[in-house]
Amino acid sequence: MARIIIALSLLPAIFSLKCNHSAGVSDIVYDERGVATGSNNIDPVGMGVYDCDTALDRCVIFTSMMIDDYMKLDVAAKDSKMTNYIKDHNGKVYGKTCMSQKDCYRIQAQKADVCTGAFKEGTVPCYCTTDTCTGSGAGLSIILPVFFVLTYYVSY
Repeated sequence: MARIIIALSLLPAIFSLKCNHSAGVSDIVYDERGVATGSNNIDPVGMGVYDCDTALDRCVIFTSMMIDDYMKLDVAAKDSKMTNYIKDHNGKVYGKTCMSQKDCYRIQAQKADVCTGAFKEGTVPCYCTTDTCTGSGAGLSIILPVFFVLTYYVSY
């Protein structure tokens, strides 16, 4: 019985989506009168590959959007690493993250088998539903160790 419980506890690790995460932001620069005079771009920061919240079931590469608009998406409430990175900025954000299907619809992301494009103004955001579609390749790294653990428990 204990083996079954341990094996079942490993199942979420096998099936949870893992996505590459990175973000680039630009802050709006204002003059002394409060008039926007330009923007200050900050180079993208790679955050690595990590598990998506269960409500965020898409790996997404999204193009530049206003941070205020990003904060209205499901991802802003569920992805604390990304949200904490951008919340103190006032301009635009672009990058790679987990999102919900509803978020993908809102930002008009197109479904793709491979979603690894460069971040260019005017390009269409894309999303996919597998670990490897954004280049994370994280699925295999978790499945192999879990496979060996399950094999061990089943054989005894």
